Parts: sequence; structure tokens; C-alpha cells
Amino acid sequence: MKNLFLSVIIIFLSLSCGVEPHSTQTLKHEEIKKAVDEILNDSKIPGIQISVIDNKTGEEIFYSSGFSDFENQIKMTNNAILKIGSITKSFTALSILILADEGKLNLNDSIGLYFNSIEDQFKNITIKELMNMNSGLSCYFNDDNNEYVDNQIEGNHSRYFSPEELMELGLNISKENGILSSDLFHYNNTNYIMLGMIIEKVSGYSYSDFIKIKITDRLNLNSTFVPENNSYPQNLAEGYYINFENDKITNYTDVDLSYVWSAGSLISNASDLCRWISAVASSQIIFGETGNYIYNGFKIDEGVHYTSGLLYESINSKLWHNGTVHGYHGELSYLKDRQIAIAVLSNANIIGIEKDHVKELMNKIIEIVRD
Repeated sequence: MKNLFLSVIIIFLSLSCGVEPHSTQTLKHEEIKKAVDEILNDSKIPGIQISVIDNKTGEEIFYSSGFSDFENQIKMTNNAILKIGSITKSFTALSILILADEGKLNLNDSIGLYFNSIEDQFKNITIKELMNMNSGLSCYFNDDNNEYVDNQIEGNHSRYFSPEELMELGLNISKENGILSSDLFHYNNTNYIMLGMIIEKVSGYSYSDFIKIKITDRLNLNSTFVPENNSYPQNLAEGYYINFENDKITNYTDVDLSYVWSAGSLISNASDLCRWISAVASSQIIFGETGNYIYNGFKIDEGVHYTSGLLYESINSKLWHNGTVHGYHGELSYLKDRQIAIAVLSNANIIGIEKDHVKELMNKIIEIVRD
């Protein structure tokens, strides 16, 4: 574990890399880049990478600023890739929809069909309820008062968790807490770990191979993949935990992502993610009735549904999700009415500041493109 102290003078230069604007622009390149740099300097996030794609014109802003490696002052470039956390869930959910479209499973199947050894009280939960976060299950991570997984990671960044271990932890905590009503939305990773296991059982592929064969190869998302054996390429941006309460920075780049697996382990870049959500929103992955499911999930608020690893806000015509893992935080949005995709990725979790600077930047970019 690498520890730095904030007493070290932090100088955020205007280090950046971006795609040159098209000769005919509809997107406000300079205004968006300025917003990125202002958030970067205000937040003390080491580095930010963004992409904005206007699907009506094909125009893209792909821009990186700050540092991918803070300790060695290596700038963030468009060649960098980052851990995307729970944005992974949309890849997992769409994999389930692909299998449903192929007739290999039904969204209303009870999970007891796929997990014979689980206790009877869990067997009638459906695949759809796992996807929509109304299964009633508890999370092996956020709902664990003993913080077992987090403590294990702190003690050993290379600690490997099997999907079976994570499912068992989640089911045991669910028994302790009591299963919630299926009328209630409860966001948690246990649901999506179990979906990953179903993908493997039904398809015969490993989760990582299914994502590659059925999604990333098909869409030419060449910077998007599931890492295996805690091995990462050299262009992975370093990830940091910055705690202003105790003036400490911790490097979490080497944390094994098995602890989030099919709920949060993908690595990508901002450009790939914009192309991904554009493909999802425009039914390039799933067609017809199954494709319509992307916008019709479990109602969690007026005009807000959770479905397919994404939130859909009909009032704002926005499809989105955020993602956080140790050292990284990002957000992905698609403005359905404008056909514009926006991704904001950063290589830090910030503690001791009330603002979510990634969300603030996302909202600022949305404001700019809607203006």
C-alpha cells in the first residue's frame, strides 16, 4: 500500500490530451474542456477522462486531463483505461437479455432452477427481480455490519473472492437481516454476482469470455474487458483513495476486482462507454420486445425505473448509471431525446468533501449540451 501525505505540494497543471474538433462542430468543445479542468482543479482528483458523442452527427469529444499516475506525475491521456465499477452492471444485465432473446432463459425463471443448493426461502426469487434490484436480498458488501470483505481487502489487496463465496456471504447476511418484500427496491451487488453465475451456467462460457464474444468484440469496444488473475495492462490509470479527514492518499490500483466480479469488475475508457450506452439505447444489442425492457424496469420513484443495470429517468429522458470501486469513480449517461452519450471517469475516491465532483461534472456537461 502506498501512502502519501497531502502536505506535499499538489500542483495540477493543465495536462491534457484530446481529439481535435471536427471542422463543423455541434458540441461545445472548449466549454466542455474548460468544465473538466475547473472540476479537476477544484476537486483535487488526480485525473479525469471524458467522452461526449453526438449520435446524430457522429461527433465526439474525447478528452483527458490531470494525472493517470499522481506519484510519478504521468499525465492522463486518451490511451489510459480505468476501472468502471458498477457501470459493469449494464453489461451483465444486457448479457442476461441476450440469453433471454436467444431463448436460453426466461426473465421470470426462479433462481432455484439455477442454484439447486440454495435454501428454499431464496428459490422463488426471479431473474428479473435480481436485475431490477427488488429481490429482497442483502448485499455482501454494503449491508455487512462486520465489513468482512472490506477488511479482507485492506489486509490483502490481492485477496481473491470466488463468486460462490460472495453469493454465500450475501445469502447469509440476507438471512440475518430478513428478506425484503419484492415491492421494495434495494440496490446491492449480490443480485448481480448471481446474474454473472447464471450467465456462465446457461451459456457455457466464462463471464469474461461471454462479455468479449457477445458484446465487446461485436461492438469493437477494444479497450473494454474483464481483467483476470488480478493482472492489468500498463495503461491502466493508477487509482487513489484521498481522505481529507486524515490527510492521507492511498494507492488502490492493485486491488483484485474479484470482490465485485459481474457487479463491478470491468475496465474501459470513456469513449468505449459512450459507444456502449449508445448501442444499448438504440437497440443495437437487443431488439423488439426484449429491447424495450431497457426502459421499463422496477419503478423506484415517479418517472424513475431501475432496469438492465441502468436507471431510466423518463422526465429527463436520461439513461444512466454510476460506478465506484477502490480508487476509481465514474458516471455514464445517455440523453435519449438528444441522442448524446456522456462518460466521465476519474481515478480517485474522495473522502471528507461533501460534493460528488464526478456527478457535478456530468451535470455541467449535460447542461452545456442541452443549452
